[in-house]
Amino acid sequence: MDFRKHIETKQLLPKDVLQDVINNSLANRYTVFEELWKNGAKYNVAEDVVLNAAVEAGEGAIHIVKSTRGISPYLQGFRALGGVDMAIQMKAFPIIEQDKTITFVVARPDDPAVLHKIEKAADGKIYGVAVVSKFIYDAIYSTYVEPLFIEVSAARVASEEVSKRGADSERHDSEARKVYRRILDLGIDRGASDIHIMPLRDTCHIIYRIDGINYRLMEVPKAISERVSNILCTDAGVQRKGDLTAADGKLEYTPSPGHGGGVKRDLRFSMLPSTKGIDINIRYLNDKMYTFEDLGMTESNVKTYKSLLQRPQGLIMQVGPTGSGKSTTLYAGLQYINQTSLRNIITVEDPVEITMDGITQVTTNDATGLTFANVVRQFLRHDVDVGIVGEIRDEETALEAVRAATTGHLIISSLHTNDSIGVFERLNRLGVDPYTLGEVLVAVMSQRLVRRLCPHCKEAYNLDLSSNKAKHYRLPTAEGTATFYKAVGCEHCHNIGYVGRVAVNEILQIDGRLRHLIQMHAPRVEFEKYLYEKHFMTMYEDALNKARAGITSLEELEPMCSDTLAFKVIQKSNNWR
Repeated sequence: MDFRKHIETKQLLPKDVLQDVINNSLANRYTVFEELWKNGAKYNVAEDVVLNAAVEAGEGAIHIVKSTRGISPYLQGFRALGGVDMAIQMKAFPIIEQDKTITFVVARPDDPAVLHKIEKAADGKIYGVAVVSKFIYDAIYSTYVEPLFIEVSAARVASEEVSKRGADSERHDSEARKVYRRILDLGIDRGASDIHIMPLRDTCHIIYRIDGINYRLMEVPKAISERVSNILCTDAGVQRKGDLTAADGKLEYTPSPGHGGGVKRDLRFSMLPSTKGIDINIRYLNDKMYTFEDLGMTESNVKTYKSLLQRPQGLIMQVGPTGSGKSTTLYAGLQYINQTSLRNIITVEDPVEITMDGITQVTTNDATGLTFANVVRQFLRHDVDVGIVGEIRDEETALEAVRAATTGHLIISSLHTNDSIGVFERLNRLGVDPYTLGEVLVAVMSQRLVRRLCPHCKEAYNLDLSSNKAKHYRLPTAEGTATFYKAVGCEHCHNIGYVGRVAVNEILQIDGRLRHLIQMHAPRVEFEKYLYEKHFMTMYEDALNKARAGITSLEELEPMCSDTLAFKVIQKSNNWR
């Protein structure tokens, strides 16, 4: 393939511009195609013009891969090219397309040496050579090639026999740190919240939690777990008392160039000595502040919640299971209060995750007496207007929070319950008497998170309202269909089909009837009956409306299809609002 000659013959570039391309390609050690592909904007050449020129110059031997949908890495092809390292060096990635065609995606289709090595690697099999946009190329690398490269690099580090002292040892430590950094950088690129390094008998699974779902992206030698634990402890200044002890710490991490915009990230890690080795969890701490609209709250819920935050006193509870975004919503509320008033705000958290100006924030420390309960007790001596209790965990904290709320302060706290109604019984069991709870409780917000469908690849479909699926999700029994959307997968979402998450909420304001039921310690069924009669908007209905709008899929509602207020009320009402 003579790409340069094709450009000249078709006069796709003025001669002087083409000469600049040639000169710059030599300086950058690129081929002519690669120079135009990477820096086309500098020469006022559109990317699709460059790709189509490569196809024409290839005379049928080259095609364009326009999407990563349905492709998978061709592992045998990587081995045939001499390994992942060699494939990266050649900028040739073997994949299997949706139609089962073996394809080598290349960044240098005009390099005869690369094409010769590909032909040799194909070993007589039918194959294709493809060019792609820069975006698709990077997506293939991040989704398929980088995890393979980390596996190979980790295996090399684990297998090398080096001296415990001297330059070899330093080099080995440096290689281990490179693996460690690649593991962290990949998590940043993929938008992970956590990395789990889980030891097995001889290897470790490296699992990334992305939008609340775990994905096992790599398997590395077991020795890597120990290497990563040593690096984490060293960087965080944590002294471990032997391999059989737990450890945790916090550190600041600067991503490698080209990852995460170079923005430093705070990491929190925890280590547990399991029977098979060191089990490590690394969490990326998120210091981004969100508005209620960013979180996906409906206009009516935002209006309601803002009015609650403006109240001078009372107790507001935010509830949901672990990982439901309670803290993020709480910080959004803090930001709103801080921006719209001059009230004195004090928080007690374990630990403080986002530092905010204009707010007094306290991290608990049992060793120095800074327990949740003691700090809440101190609120009353500190002229506080709004007190934030990160979580009510025990009877003492519950009683102090309620006492503060009954003495002219607005107290906002969180609790682990499945739905809004669960708060009443939970606080009763923590020692808060029903009468006092009914008097002090202002509202309960229950929340879950559902994944957002990728806007680039989601597909609409019509669901028969008489189908079993419609019945399972408690859709109205009727003739006809309703439009919903499903996850597909593309290069924008790493073929997952989802990108990010959105909150679904229900806000239960305590009115006179609810106050009476709380104080009478009424059974749960009485609360459910009343909320059904008043057409209470549950978080399940909120999620269902977001599914109809194409924000999420019906499948994301499955965790709420259980014995909760959200599901039972809609099951009875069968409304379609």
